[in-house]
Amino acid sequence: MAAARELHEEIGHDVRPGALGPLVATSVGDWTRHDGTPMRSEHSFFFLRVPSLQVDFSGMEEFERSLLDVFRWWTPADLRTTDECVLPAGLADLLELLLSGEMPSEPVVLSWDSPDTGTRP
Repeated sequence: MAAARELHEEIGHDVRPGALGPLVATSVGDWTRHDGTPMRSEHSFFFLRVPSLQVDFSGMEEFERSLLDVFRWWTPADLRTTDECVLPAGLADLLELLLSGEMPSEPVVLSWDSPDTGTRP
């Protein structure tokens, strides 16, 4: 499954595809890369609890690594109170639902655009 492969490539975490559980949210949108190339992204979100995690970015493409400033874990409260732009919109609400033990009966559709500007930063 693509999600398990992405976890390995993006943060170095290996997981069996079946361990990811059901799809809990989606987000789709068009955007333009820094070099003017039009792009379309389709994101699928799964909820996975792990006892610990050693993040390893070595599997990431050079371009992706160049966009990272820092890695950190965010709580729902952090997501709600930060001055940073958090995308997709609605992520804190979804995370609170999942952490409470509830799973949506159907995948939640999260907004691709920034709620403040209507655009992807």
